[in-house]
Amino acid sequence: MRATPHRIGHYSGNATRTLHSQRRGTLLIIVLVVVVLLTLAAANYSAWMTTELEATAIAASDVQARMLADSGADYVATLLANRGEVGSENLQHNPAMFLGVGVVDGDTPRTRGRFTIIAPVEQDESATRVRYGLMDESAKLNLNLLDKLDLEDEESRNLLLGLPGMTEEIADAIRDWIDADDTTRENGAESDYYESQSLGYGAKNGPLETIDELLLVRDVTPELLYGEDANRNGLLDPNENDGNASPPYDNADGVLQLGWIAYLTTVSREANLRADGTAKIDVNNGILSDLYDQLEEEFDEDVAKFIIAFRMSGPKDQPPSDTDTSATTASSSTEDQQKKQQQEFVGGLGNALASAALNPGGTVTRGG
Repeated sequence: MRATPHRIGHYSGNATRTLHSQRRGTLLIIVLVVVVLLTLAAANYSAWMTTELEATAIAASDVQARMLADSGADYVATLLANRGEVGSENLQHNPAMFLGVGVVDGDTPRTRGRFTIIAPVEQDESATRVRYGLMDESAKLNLNLLDKLDLEDEESRNLLLGLPGMTEEIADAIRDWIDADDTTRENGAESDYYESQSLGYGAKNGPLETIDELLLVRDVTPELLYGEDANRNGLLDPNENDGNASPPYDNADGVLQLGWIAYLTTVSREANLRADGTAKIDVNNGILSDLYDQLEEEFDEDVAKFIIAFRMSGPKDQPPSDTDTSATTASSSTEDQQKKQQQEFVGGLGNALASAALNPGGTVTRGG
């Protein structure tokens, strides 16, 4: 049999070209896959870097906001430390002093830094307004001084029982948390209780650093501590007046319940001396003639008369009114009564002062 090399060579060439084509096709697919993967990697990297850039900007803004808030705190601390230089400036509501205080200047509003000192309007039950000023912490109950008030155990407990929602068990637990010993009160809780819980921590047995620390005390909840004001802005927000529709759950009565934090503090202390070192006037002075003289010398005759009248007669409540007309009438009637009472008081005070002056052993006391 004769072979045909030419045809065999022809078939061999076709097979080689087919094999080369298949290899080129495979390489093309691999290249395409690699390109797609690199593109996806580049896109993911770009998205990741964009996210990191945004996170960095947010972190920087957060730091700036915190520093601005710290500037506000330092600003107020400086004012209070130099109270004598502030003079008679109104610290209760003073927009000129506390609204939009500039710290960082910039070409655009976004690059400027300011702080504002705000506080809720305590008399506004609807909690729809704020004032630009300070809150008087000395008017609150300082928990860290409970053991230093020289009170009986029941008296100390009763101070806490005046808070809305307070129970004897929580009151005793709070006092056990603060006192220096590990002796458990009748209804209280000490380290043995807390260490038996899942978190396993001990009682503080020392002064509180913040009111928020009360959340570590047995049975104290955010609802009791913060009330309905979950974000603690002092305003009645929509979610704080919608019942159980959204947290925090409230009674939808149009009144902002502020919780215990509105009545408690850890830092208040009222000094008996002024900034210049002189003693403050004791408005509870039992000798009213001395108190009158001190007030008249420090302020004026009207202030002295008002405070002495308050000491002798106490506050006078205005009668309730249903309409604007009745309110006007009641207001006018109340003013007339106050003028009459003041006239009667001045006459009585004059007689009392004269009697005290004529009688060396006599004094004008709270009882007259």
